Amino acid sequence: MASADAQLPITSPAPDRAADSRSELDRLERAVRELIAVQRTLRAENGRLRASLEESRREQQARTAVVRGLEERLGAERQLRHDALKRVDELISMLEQLDPQVAAAPGRGR
Repeated sequence: MASADAQLPITSPAPDRAADSRSELDRLERAVRELIAVQRTLRAENGRLRASLEESRREQQARTAVVRGLEERLGAERQLRHDALKRVDELISMLEQLDPQVAAAPGRGR
């Protein structure tokens, strides 16, 4: 049996393995380059989104400040209206008190 084994040609799988290894290495290198490109793209998009978010926050703060200012102004205007109505009521009350006095005043009956 040893003689039959000696007659078999000895082939080295090394060239095929080397080619397969090189092909696999090339594939991995391409995958890594693609991942790096995707990561750069995502990093840039992340930066744009963060800047947009910050701008939105600043705009929201500005709107909030405007609303607060308008609410304060509205409160002041309401107070002025209340004070004016109170003063009008006081004047009407004074006129109502004066009306009988004017009607009873001498010389009014001419």
